[in-house]
Amino acid sequence: MQISKIPPLHLSAQFLLLHLIYSLFQIHIPVQSNGDYILFILDHDIKTVNILDPTPIDPIYQYNPHARYVHKILWIAEYLTKAMSKACPGSRWNENIFLWRQKIIHDIPVQNRELSGYLVTHFMPTWEDENLHLPVLKDGYELRKQISGQLLTFKENECENNMPAGILEFISCIREIQNKAAQLCSPI
Repeated sequence: MQISKIPPLHLSAQFLLLHLIYSLFQIHIPVQSNGDYILFILDHDIKTVNILDPTPIDPIYQYNPHARYVHKILWIAEYLTKAMSKACPGSRWNENIFLWRQKIIHDIPVQNRELSGYLVTHFMPTWEDENLHLPVLKDGYELRKQISGQLLTFKENECENNMPAGILEFISCIREIQNKAAQLCSPI
């Protein structure tokens, strides 16, 4: 089985949503906890769990910020090997990630509980070489607008046939603008 053909795997618990996006060396796991979202990035090459949390740190954890994530990492460690053995038998993802180095990323530009779900979906494609490469976002409205545009113009949108004609015209306008912008940016 090719790595690119592995389907995303959904596991859910009452307080946790685990969505695995498998790549060759990393797995991105958005986790929902108490209405907030956190992104865990497991890097197999350097045996590191990177934690991107856009919510402000609770004063209870100011002296030991890693304590906030212990239960979540234990849960991921328990279910990751089971999930990967089903999704990709013989996978190299069979180690106990709880024993890996844990690194909290602190340079997250927006700390707002209401935007945590949007920010996590924005972090996933911009993560590269242990750094976030984020465009400057002035506010939550701009972030919501960007993500809504991306979702609506997604080429494999299975709900597109059910949308009203006015919305479809709007989507085609957005796609035309995106295509023109891509043509302007591409070298001739």
